[in-house]
Amino acid sequence: MAVKGIYSLQGRTRVNRVVQLSVYYNSTNANNFCASSGNDYITIYTPTLTTLVAIFNDNANIYTDSGLTTEAPSGYYSVLDGGDGTTWYQWTSGGSGSDWTGSGTCGD
Repeated sequence: MAVKGIYSLQGRTRVNRVVQLSVYYNSTNANNFCASSGNDYITIYTPTLTTLVAIFNDNANIYTDSGLTTEAPSGYYSVLDGGDGTTWYQWTSGGSGSDWTGSGTCGD
């Protein structure tokens, strides 16, 4: 004999999902980034976008925590650790707002 019942979702909390990306970061300048001088491998978070180029193209914010409360620091970001041909993206955080302010390719 099967047990029948009424099941409720009452009291359940919706889980917000975020995207986690591991990227290279340099706070100094594009030349140092391209030379892999002081680059750090860090984790950033974004609400929905899954690639750094999509985040840049959409001008979406990036964060250092999965709660999406602390914006990532200003600097140069890429999926590669510098070197000729690597595309980097410049993120400026704080002050009057945050924005992707440029991009470039190492060796150009």
